Amino acid sequence: MQLAVVLAVLLAFVFGLTFMELWRGMVVPPIDPEEVPVVVQVRNRTTAVVTTTPVEQKDAAKTKTPVTTGTGTGTSSCPYNFKVYVYSLPQTLGAVVHGAGARRNHTLHVCQKCILEQFALEYIVEDFFINTCARTADPEAADFFYLPLLRDAEFRTNFPKRAPSASEVALLKLLENNDSSAFTSTFGVSDKWWRRHGGADHVIVMPAPVTNLRHESSRRGFFHYTKHLLRPIFVALEYSKSFVDSFPVCSRMKNILVPYPTTDPDLFNGQLHSKEIKRESLLYYAGGVHGDCVQIRFAMKFLVINSTALPNVVAPVPSNMREREHGFAAATFCPIPVGDSPSSKRMYDVLNFGCIPVVVSDDLVWAFSDTVGGWLDPTHFALQVPQIIVQQPLAALLVRFKDAPQDLGVLPVTKTRVYDILRHVQNTDPGHEFWKGTYINPLVQVLMRVPQEDIAFLQSGVAAAAPHFRYYTMSKDIQTIPTASHRYPDGGAMHNFARKLAARVEGGREGIERIAAQCDVERERKRKPHTFEWRYPCDREAGDGRPVKKRR
Repeated sequence: MQLAVVLAVLLAFVFGLTFMELWRGMVVPPIDPEEVPVVVQVRNRTTAVVTTTPVEQKDAAKTKTPVTTGTGTGTSSCPYNFKVYVYSLPQTLGAVVHGAGARRNHTLHVCQKCILEQFALEYIVEDFFINTCARTADPEAADFFYLPLLRDAEFRTNFPKRAPSASEVALLKLLENNDSSAFTSTFGVSDKWWRRHGGADHVIVMPAPVTNLRHESSRRGFFHYTKHLLRPIFVALEYSKSFVDSFPVCSRMKNILVPYPTTDPDLFNGQLHSKEIKRESLLYYAGGVHGDCVQIRFAMKFLVINSTALPNVVAPVPSNMREREHGFAAATFCPIPVGDSPSSKRMYDVLNFGCIPVVVSDDLVWAFSDTVGGWLDPTHFALQVPQIIVQQPLAALLVRFKDAPQDLGVLPVTKTRVYDILRHVQNTDPGHEFWKGTYINPLVQVLMRVPQEDIAFLQSGVAAAAPHFRYYTMSKDIQTIPTASHRYPDGGAMHNFARKLAARVEGGREGIERIAAQCDVERERKRKPHTFEWRYPCDREAGDGRPVKKRR
């Protein structure tokens, strides 16, 4: 009887969420988490929890209404209040030719379970702007302008050559020197509409976080973000917290932070969820040893190696791209460490499989979160701990955070401090650092002791947040890679992107110019400190997570 009830709740949840996504994709932006039954599987116990997770902080009554302010004509058939003009470009441009070839031949970013999938943002935005009901053929009526360029396709085709392409040279001359000659000759368009607001109403997509229009290599920190301080609206996959804090207007009000894409058709048609996997393991992590803070990746490597000796801690799933979804589905927690940059595609992928993200990256920022002027509260679907937690032994952490114990993290429901968990371990278990001779990382010590109330709350938050970061709604009709077929991106991520655009024309187009002017002031005021290459914060003296001594 109990099994039947749980099964019924599970079916209701799956159907309800899928139906709601489909309805929202056709009618209104999915801007509010719904009250849905969430099946919570924790270790060997399954509990049905019905809850509304307040992921969105705005007034629910207000945000459920389609956006109707601005210069556009938001209606029941088209919920968007803005108009966008898509430039017609020469079909011989490299950024057009190579993108079309990738779609046609399923190469480059148009692939299934490949590394370049995470940089497919240009394809998705192009499909949205070309097919959206907000598109207009009259540039005079447009609020925004878009150049349908797939620059990363051209860059990856010519790699390892890193010089800017003809399209990028044209943009750079206009952005940096106010010289539109290459813009007009390369793209075969007038510069009239660019001149209207100095490019402030033009949308430029940046498909990869550690490259820009010049594709410089071996640069990190603020380096690649600084181009985003120029006038256009830059659509980015990543910003760091320190960058957002330094340039709040440019990063929160002018530009738009969106999630890394997933275009695997088997996610959206349900194939990846067809295999029954019990969530019986504490954590799952698979990742390379690389990045500016490579010590943290080393620490994660040893954390996983050591934890495999512990019962029911690491999900017994191979650490490869084709199997990792099974690992996400089998684990309660999925660590998200810093790598080449603060964020990663992994942070969004794990949500699709019900795994709670454990952010081990001090500078990470979630798309559409309150940190970047959005409405999602990450504390409702993710745990955040200082990245040094995996690098130092428990005793050292307690000394380091003695004067600010809350900085080690606080659980969302019980309000238990991570510091207090570690202190309890130290005080009650003299041999806490080792289990049968195997070193136990402090992060594992913490995750093993997270109360069930916090796990249930976070898992329901994960279920509510996941649709906000998907570019396509769940549908059995998706049998091929969406970017190969120019499928319209009707998921929550694209609606949230449109909602951010709508905010920029609230009260009229003068809002676009006003925001750009404020960003200009911010850029000029703070330019000098950021002309140099800045690095992400990383404590290189903290160690790599290996035990300071061995116990036999």
